[in-house]
Amino acid sequence: MAMPELNHNQLIAQFDNFRQQLRECFESYSDSIIDLLDALAGNSTGVNSVAELSLNPLFSRTYNSVYKAIKESFNTNIKDK
Repeated sequence: MAMPELNHNQLIAQFDNFRQQLRECFESYSDSIIDLLDALAGNSTGVNSVAELSLNPLFSRTYNSVYKAIKESFNTNIKDK
């Protein structure tokens, strides 16, 4: 069974819907997590650390927000300094 072809606007709407559903998976710092995922997906050179990833132009936040987003969203055992 062939999948129906979607036009450009339908694909964008479908992608926006996916991003919104993904954003709703996170109780706090969801925008930072989405930016982090954008930076990861848009990275073409490879990075060695989250700090390097935070320098990607698709991540428009500070490194500190990466730290907080990971800590709050993924229930890590990172201790505050």
